[in-house]
Amino acid sequence: MNHVLVPAFLVLLAVAAPAVEGPVVTIQSPSAAVPAYGTVTIVAKVQSGEPVARVSVLVDGRLLAE
Repeated sequence: MNHVLVPAFLVLLAVAAPAVEGPVVTIQSPSAAVPAYGTVTIVAKVQSGEPVARVSVLVDGRLLAE
């Protein structure tokens, strides 16, 4: 299993979603270049009314973890 260390500010940007009415809110962090891995992007999808977010980690546009 590959492990990617993602800067903490990216994770905070991805999961710090405002309270918004609606079915699903998608928040995407700015991409960051991580040496030896490529460009890392964090995407969080928050279902309205749910206490947790579904977070995906993409490296160079490919899903690495969810």
